Amino acid sequence: MIDHLYINAPDKDNQGLFGDAGVYDSRAPRGFIKNTSVDHASYVYGGDGVAAIVGFTRGGVVDIVNCSNAAEVKGSSEVSGIVGQGAYSCIIIGCA
Repeated sequence: MIDHLYINAPDKDNQGLFGDAGVYDSRAPRGFIKNTSVDHASYVYGGDGVAAIVGFTRGGVVDIVNCSNAAEVKGSSEVSGIVGQGAYSCIIIGCA
């Protein structure tokens, strides 16, 4: 459990515990973010692509498994609890 995660960067994009999960490379193995939780005593504020776990991912680089978020998350656009921008390109399983 991640307790007291504080990110206050309203003028910066791709904010989260993992801000930018990287660029797809077909030669590289897929990455995993597993069993990670951000607790309610945390907050993440950013511009575009903001979430408690991953701010931005592209090209299916990571699988996100059994993660949860109770933090306050705010941003301009593409804001979510688990994956902000690029969620369509990764596999998310068992997250809340």
